[in-house]
Amino acid sequence: MSIINRIIDLGVNEQTTVVHKKQVRFSNSVSLIVCFFILQNCAICVYYHQTEVDLIYLTHFLLITLIPVFNSLGKRIFASAWFSSVAIFFVSIYSIVFTESSYNFTFLPMIIFLQFFLFSAAEKKYVYIFAGIDVICFGVVLYWPHFHLPNMITVSNEIIQAEKLNTLIGLPCLSIAFGAYAFFTINKAENDVAREKEKTEQLLLNILPRSIAERFKNDRSFLAEEYGSVTVLFADIVSFTQLSEKLKPDVLVGFLNTIFSRFDELAELNGLEKIKTIGDAYMVAGGVPVPSVDHARKICGMALQMQKVVKEMLNPFEEQISIRIGINTGPVTAGVIGVKKFIYDLWGDAVNTASRMESHAEAGKIHITHDVYELVKNEFDCECRGLVNIKGKRPMMTYFLTGIKESA
Repeated sequence: MSIINRIIDLGVNEQTTVVHKKQVRFSNSVSLIVCFFILQNCAICVYYHQTEVDLIYLTHFLLITLIPVFNSLGKRIFASAWFSSVAIFFVSIYSIVFTESSYNFTFLPMIIFLQFFLFSAAEKKYVYIFAGIDVICFGVVLYWPHFHLPNMITVSNEIIQAEKLNTLIGLPCLSIAFGAYAFFTINKAENDVAREKEKTEQLLLNILPRSIAERFKNDRSFLAEEYGSVTVLFADIVSFTQLSEKLKPDVLVGFLNTIFSRFDELAELNGLEKIKTIGDAYMVAGGVPVPSVDHARKICGMALQMQKVVKEMLNPFEEQISIRIGINTGPVTAGVIGVKKFIYDLWGDAVNTASRMESHAEAGKIHITHDVYELVKNEFDCECRGLVNIKGKRPMMTYFLTGIKESA
């Protein structure tokens, strides 16, 4: 079987597309089946001492064996065209030599069926060409007795009966074989499409929240919607710029990926929505796209967990790292932007203020606004920082979130 498999795979390599692999393997497989039938007929001709017919079969055999050779040379289309031409020509010859009593002409319609497997949709012109030639030959073969021409080769009645038997057995067998091939090919294609659709949907879920992804698939006109109360968290790594100058790009990306992957796990565990990363900055939100009443508590809980994760990690130089975190609560606009490389993002003063809280935070601290403090003061310990001059805003009363209250 290994030899047969090698022959079937002749012409298949890493550069061959999935569709073309099927066509190459199909033409090689069919050529092997045809060769088997030809050799069988050769044996019958030898038995009945039909030397002239045997020569026709041997010529047919040699021409068919060239199919895998052409495929191995990268001439896939030529190999398929060669097979179609040789098949139509010799089936027509057999139909005339053995007369219509042998039913050989019934193989001509099957050759039309084979065209759809030998050529791709982009090569349909070849399907039309060979189907047209096949139909013409079919008509000529059926009308041939009316020409009253002398027989090209005299064949015995035993050979004609043997050919008739081969046709009656071979045609159903080939029909079943090709039908099964078509069925499994279509079934595999449907499964492949289903898998690719699943991959695409999973990729969409990696980009967009589930509820937004489902909505976006059905309504591309959806752009944005308002949320009355959302808690937004920004975090970045302290002294990251200096660290990035000392690290190789792959090491740097690997380091960030390790940290952000842990943050992603925390976001999922707390039922929060990761929005995006920008460089060493990480953004997550609560209350979007599904509104909730405890989004501030969840975000503050995640912030403390993020600090704990970072304390357990070292940078590539085996040094302790720390992060700055800023949190704010307020109304936002959330939606999908972009056409090809779209993302789910948040806009509004509440988002800008959360970013300012992070940039004005101290290393290793969680900096929150008064609005956040009012929502979580009964569950979390907070330290008043006092009035802070925030860039682009009036002085704001801010706090440091330090832990969970023991009674909470």
